[in-house]
Amino acid sequence: MKIYKNFQFKLFILQTLIIVSILSLFATISLNSMVSYTESELESRLNSDRENLEEKINLNLYNIENSMSFLLNSNELKNFDINKFDIIVQNIISNTPIITQIYIMDKNGMQIYKSSYLDSLGNRADRDYFQKAINGEKFFSDVIISRSTNESIAVYAAPIKSKNKIIGVLGCSINLNFLSENLSYSNGSISISQDMYGFIVDREGTVIAHPNKDFVFQRLNLYYLEPVKEALSGNSGIGNYIFENANKIVSFGKLENTGWGVFVQVPQETAFKGVSILKKLHFVLFVILIITSILISYFASKYMKKPISNILNMISQFENQRAIIIKTSTRDDEFGIIENSFIDMANTITEDQNQLELRITQRTEELTKTMDELMNAQNKIMLTEKMNSLNKFISSLAHEINTPLGNTLTSVTFTETVLSDLITSIENGKLSKTIFVNKLMNMIESVEIIKDQVIKSKNLLDIITSLNTNDSSTCNTIPCTKLTPYLKQYEFDLSTLIYNTEHIINMDIHLPEDFCIIYPEKLLQILKILITNSVEHAFPKNFKGIIDIIITKDDNFLYISYSNNGNNIPDDYINHIFEPFFKGNMGGTGKGLGLTILYELVVQFFEGEIYCKNLDSEGVEFKIMIPIIHLINTSCEFCNLD
Repeated sequence: MKIYKNFQFKLFILQTLIIVSILSLFATISLNSMVSYTESELESRLNSDRENLEEKINLNLYNIENSMSFLLNSNELKNFDINKFDIIVQNIISNTPIITQIYIMDKNGMQIYKSSYLDSLGNRADRDYFQKAINGEKFFSDVIISRSTNESIAVYAAPIKSKNKIIGVLGCSINLNFLSENLSYSNGSISISQDMYGFIVDREGTVIAHPNKDFVFQRLNLYYLEPVKEALSGNSGIGNYIFENANKIVSFGKLENTGWGVFVQVPQETAFKGVSILKKLHFVLFVILIITSILISYFASKYMKKPISNILNMISQFENQRAIIIKTSTRDDEFGIIENSFIDMANTITEDQNQLELRITQRTEELTKTMDELMNAQNKIMLTEKMNSLNKFISSLAHEINTPLGNTLTSVTFTETVLSDLITSIENGKLSKTIFVNKLMNMIESVEIIKDQVIKSKNLLDIITSLNTNDSSTCNTIPCTKLTPYLKQYEFDLSTLIYNTEHIINMDIHLPEDFCIIYPEKLLQILKILITNSVEHAFPKNFKGIIDIIITKDDNFLYISYSNNGNNIPDDYINHIFEPFFKGNMGGTGKGLGLTILYELVVQFFEGEIYCKNLDSEGVEFKIMIPIIHLINTSCEFCNLD
C-alpha cells in the first residue's frame, strides 16, 4: 500500500494540520495585537512629540515677536538714536540665539540700518516680507537667500509707525541653524531612537529647519510628499512617506501664526523593531512547537492504528476468502466493539451475497428471454415501417407517373377521333378548306400536349434515375479536376437558371487554385438544385432575388454556405423538405424531388451533412459539409495537397 493511502499517515497529517493551524492562528492573533498596540503607541507618541515641538517652536517665535515689539516701542527707534538703538539690538541678539541680525528699512525699502554692519545696505522693496510689513502686517517669510551672507534665512518683519503712519519696516533674520539644532530628540521625552527627529518646512514646502543642515542650505523642497501637502493644507495626523529609499512614519501639523509645516518622523524599521524581534521569537517557538506536535502526532497515530490494522486485516481476509468469520475480538474497548460489529456485518453480508447471486442468475435468464422477444418484435416493427414507407413512396411515384401518362392517352385518343372524322369527311366529299384547317389545328394542339407530357415523363424518369447515387467506381480510377477553375467555367451555366429574371447570384470561392477533386459535376448539380429551388419556391413574381454562395475548406471538410433573401420556409415544412415528393403549399411546378436528390447527393453519395434554417428577417440558409476524404483521388498529387 502506498504511504499516502495509509491510515496512520493520514491520521498523522490530520493531527499535524490541526496543531499547526491552531499555532498559526495564535501566532497571527498575537502578532496582529502587537502590531496594533505598537501602531497605537507610536501614533500617540509621535503626535505628542510633534505638539511639544510646536510649542517649543512657538516659544522661540514668541521670543522673536516679543523682542521686535520691544524695539518697535522703544524711544531709541522712535527718536532714531542709532547708537543707543544699536546697543539695545546687540544685547537682544546676544540673548536671543534665534535672531542673527536686525535691520531697518525706510518706506521705499532701502536699508538704513543693519546690526551686522555689513556694507550690503541695499534695497529690499522686492522682498515679500517688506511688502507685507509696509502694508501694516506682521509677517514671517518663507526661506530666502540672504544677499549679504548668501545663506538660507527666514525673516520676521513688522511695520514701524509714527503718529499712526507707517514710515518703515523693522526686520530680523531668523537663525535656521538654531531651529535645526532643536529638532533632535535623543535626550528628550519622546526619544525612541537616535533616528527620530523633527523638521520644519515653509509654506511652499521648502525645508526651513532639519537636523541635516545641508537640506536647509540646499533649500530642499519636500512638497511632493503627501504628509507635507496635508500639513500645508491645514490638516494634522499620522502619515507615511518614502525618502531616500527608506519608509518613514510621520506626525504632521501646521503652525498657525507662520503657516509653516511641523513634522516628527521615525523610520518604520526602527518603530517596529520590537515587532520584528517578536516575530523572530514567534518563529523559533513555532518551529519548536511544530517539531513537538509532529512527534506527538506520530506516536498518537501509531497507537490508534493498531486496532484499525486488525480490522483492515479482517476486511482483506473477508474480501479474499468470502468466508464467514467465526473469530471474535478480545478487546473490550470501543475498537473491540467495532471489530465484533464488523464480524457480524461480514457474516450477514456473506449470507446475503449468496442469496443475491442466486437471484441475479434467475433474473439474468428471465431478462435474456425477454430481450430475445423484444428483438423479434422490434425487427417486425422495423420491417413493417419499411414496407409502409416503400408503399407510400410507390403510391406517390405511381400518382406522379400516372398523371402525364393519362394526359398523353387522352390526347392520343382525341387525335385518333379527329383523324377518323377527317377521313369520313374526305370519303363523303364534304371536306371543306375550313373544316380541314380546323381539324389540323386540333391535331397540332393535341400533338403539343402529347409532346409536353412525354417530356414531363422523361424528366420524371431522369429524376427517379438520379435517386440512385451509388457509384461502383473507385476513387483511384476517377480523374480529378481543379475545383475553382471548374466552377468559374460553369458560372454562366448557373446564370442560365435565372434567365429572364432580375435575380442575382453572388459566388465567393475561397479555395486554393490547385485544390483538386473528383465528381465536380456532382457539386455543380448541388448548386443547380439549390438555385432552381430558390427560383421556383423562394422568390415571388417580379421579386429581385439575391443568392449568396460561399465555398471554403479546412483540412477536413469542404463547406458550402447557400442563402437567399426570399420567403422563409413555414415552420411546419422545414423538417420535411428533404422527403420525396414533399411540396407543401409553397407553389411552383416541381415534382417535390429536388431537395430529396440534394439530400441523397450530400448525405449518401458524399457522406456529408446538410442543414437548413430560416434567417431572422427573410430568406433561407443551407449549410453543407462534405469530408475532403470523399472528394480527393488518393493517387493524384494535387488532390493530396493540404
